[in-house]
Amino acid sequence: MTTLVLVSRKESDFGFLPSDWPVVQETPQSASVEVDDVDWATLTPLLDHHACDAAAFAVRPQLADFKLVAMDMDATTIENETLDEMAAIAGVGPQVKAVTEKAMRGELDYEASLRARVATMKGFSSSLYTDVIEQRLQVQPQIQTWLTALDMHSIERILISGGFQPVVDHFVEKLGFHAGFANRMTIVDDRFTGDLEGDLVDSQYKARRLMTRATELGIALSQTIAIGDGANDIPMLTAAGIGVGYHPKPAVIAHADIVLRHTGYETLSLFFKP
Repeated sequence: MTTLVLVSRKESDFGFLPSDWPVVQETPQSASVEVDDVDWATLTPLLDHHACDAAAFAVRPQLADFKLVAMDMDATTIENETLDEMAAIAGVGPQVKAVTEKAMRGELDYEASLRARVATMKGFSSSLYTDVIEQRLQVQPQIQTWLTALDMHSIERILISGGFQPVVDHFVEKLGFHAGFANRMTIVDDRFTGDLEGDLVDSQYKARRLMTRATELGIALSQTIAIGDGANDIPMLTAAGIGVGYHPKPAVIAHADIVLRHTGYETLSLFFKP
């Protein structure tokens, strides 16, 4: 048997499900049902029509069983793509944004696209970091609901981002993450050189960092959760015990155990066994 868990942003009785499914209402916004098999081709249009999300588990997990959560930053922890917003302030937004979108869809090599986008920052003041934080970047709605749920179970949380370290450091402090890892743009005389320095935080780095922290904590990967939205998050999502696609690009969906398309962080903990 498979446990299908359904969630909605608003109160729902999930009456659109097949009449022979024994639905157990768990909260005003969530329900579960035991089924032999899930016909996603039939179910997905119903979920889309009613703005609900669903996930299927052979064994439904409890949030208390997890010890580590690794989250992407751009378009996952925050609403924005940091480099796109920096480029917009600098006046080179359209060309950078077009490359970012292709990279997140998995249509371009990530490292090459990142280096091309970073090159457009050459000569601009490093004060763009402060400007973008103060003027543009916003955390995802209701993310505090999710972070509070993690705190209730003493679950460590880290940011692993293809963005940039000064911005990650800001949100680590603002949101109470335990650590943050990101790329670094080279700065000389308070101006960007257009190059990167240090380890490249790409898709494989994200997965390795998750594994490394799990080892340091002495926990199994099955006790980890990873959350991301773009193609560069896929190895991290598949390495984790539970992979969550947060309003993900199409390439990510098949690699996530939980896909949030219509709902958000206010409902994420409802997927786990009460």
